[in-house]
Amino acid sequence: MDSPLPILYLSTAAVAGAAAVFPKVKARLALSRAKHRSLSGHSKMSRLVARLVPFYEFDLNDFFCSDGAPATVATKRQDGFFHLARLYQERYAKGRQMASEARTRISDLQFTEIYRVPFQYSRLVREHLGSGAFMRTASTSSATTSTRSASRRETSAPTRSARCSGPTTLLSPTM
Repeated sequence: MDSPLPILYLSTAAVAGAAAVFPKVKARLALSRAKHRSLSGHSKMSRLVARLVPFYEFDLNDFFCSDGAPATVATKRQDGFFHLARLYQERYAKGRQMASEARTRISDLQFTEIYRVPFQYSRLVREHLGSGAFMRTASTSSATTSTRSASRRETSAPTRSARCSGPTTLLSPTM
């Protein structure tokens, strides 16, 4: 005759295991329910969904008319874009070179360079409108970028900040 003890032991182990796991499962479900219903609070699920979305980017032909603009408007956009690119190359050459050298060591520069525009436009903007990330001088009332002469000053505007009550410097290009 078989003894009921092995079944009793297995049942006891199963109940003990369920009792140990239940609080963790309950806490995880409560956390999931507390998060926003979109994927913004669920990083693992959002990464999974992101892998399912195909990557694409606009080539030069589609870049300037991606919104269905007429050919004349796209041509004006393209001319303006490459005029601005030439202006950046002339005016911000030193700052762009410094940023390019530092980008391999500073992860924030890599991040902002990649994500400062929507991904469909990112490659072309990165290639032609690279930005500088360094200032020559800064004070409480003005700042000079590393690529501008000392006579060209940036404007400042008062802003509210949680830690400081006085005006803070905001960079804005002056032409």
